[in-house]
Amino acid sequence: MSKKADKYLSTTLLKGMKIIAAFSTEKQLFTLSELAVHTGLDKATCSRLANTFIHLGYVGRDENKKFYLEPRILRLGFAYLNGSELRNVAEKHLRKLSIELGYTANMAVLDDTEILIIFRNEIGKTLRRVIDQGVTLPAYCTSQGKVLLSYLHPSLALDKFRRSDIRKYTENTICTEDTFMDELENIRKQGYSICDQEYDYSFSSVAAPIFDHKGDNVAAVSFVYQPQSITEDKKQKLVNNTIEITKHLSFLIGYNPEDNITRKISDLQVFA
Repeated sequence: MSKKADKYLSTTLLKGMKIIAAFSTEKQLFTLSELAVHTGLDKATCSRLANTFIHLGYVGRDENKKFYLEPRILRLGFAYLNGSELRNVAEKHLRKLSIELGYTANMAVLDDTEILIIFRNEIGKTLRRVIDQGVTLPAYCTSQGKVLLSYLHPSLALDKFRRSDIRKYTENTICTEDTFMDELENIRKQGYSICDQEYDYSFSSVAAPIFDHKGDNVAAVSFVYQPQSITEDKKQKLVNNTIEITKHLSFLIGYNPEDNITRKISDLQVFA
């Protein structure tokens, strides 16, 4: 780039983007010193920029004073995401399977302590709560939210739980830290989540993760059912259907388990 073009660039923005670009699946947490080394910026500049991003909601800082990237960063690209490969590919497959199975399908991404519904195909009008595309729901008591939280570093997931507006929506809502974190570990191991009337007595749901070409959990798909009208056999079939469709969608957007097996093993060792 020429020096003439350089004069039109914002050096502050360029430095700020170095902060955002530093975070990755392999490195989710940074101390101030680590961030300075990784970006090549001095600690004072890193501190000022990181705290600006915290103020804007794009970066967080945990109890150990380590910085991490907030899923709110997805808001910057939501318009793109809404018309991106993921939604375009997923929409027709989810709608088709939703109609075939007779269950409402949802796809969501994590937005800090909540999930953001980016696709919904509703079957019937049986739910008491109004849920549609663009609606946010608490992550800690929804099947999609738990799936998305389960693939975060445990300290980040715990931080989001603690910052959530914890309330006992039903007698089944999990409100204690230890029980919640144990459930996230089980969800990560089994590859799916079932929320049994935790958010509303009128419905339960099963969810599974979608991974991108890097092996990152970028979204979750859920199917909603009325707990009183489903047998255990049908529930297990729905679990299998949910896992299969998310595996297929992951494949369509470039995920290859064999390419990511080394990273996954490394992740499990870190999360243990």
